[in-house]
Amino acid sequence: LRKENHAAGITVAAAIRGAEEGKVEMEWDDGSGSTAKANDRSAEWKLFGAKQYSKVIPLTKNASDDDGVFLHAASTYYLIGNSSAEKVTPALEKIISGGAGSGIKTESRKILAAIDFESARFDRSWEHMSAAAKSVPEGEIGESGYFILAQSAFYTNRFDEGREYLRKMKKYHGRSPLLEKIVER
Repeated sequence: LRKENHAAGITVAAAIRGAEEGKVEMEWDDGSGSTAKANDRSAEWKLFGAKQYSKVIPLTKNASDDDGVFLHAASTYYLIGNSSAEKVTPALEKIISGGAGSGIKTESRKILAAIDFESARFDRSWEHMSAAAKSVPEGEIGESGYFILAQSAFYTNRFDEGREYLRKMKKYHGRSPLLEKIVER
């Protein structure tokens, strides 16, 4: 094993496996002079968590890894809003169809559901949000998530599902002003 240009001890063949979550930066030197680095997105994730989207966007502009692509698309959407839909939708759809972790896929689906809902594409909105809801415990679905689920269900003639999500929304978000805006058909 090598650290910088110094060798220490006898080496044997070995393998290393990195964790998907967090993308910890690691270097591997097999003695052939080539090293591989995983993308470390911990700084970008911290900025994203602090809702500093304008700082995340330039750091992830040319990203090709799933974390970077998601961070760029989500930050763009949260900063600009639905007018960014044309730009972020293909990136988020690619993440969903690819090998990204389930957390990133779930968050991508939530954003796509919101974009589709705002564009009155209620079937697609229902598909994305109901798929996201399967990956999240009931009590952790936000009030806007329940609103999209209930309203999209009513608009697409899924009355039983709409009433069920409305009931859950009242249970978990009973004081939400969005409850008054739901139109039952």
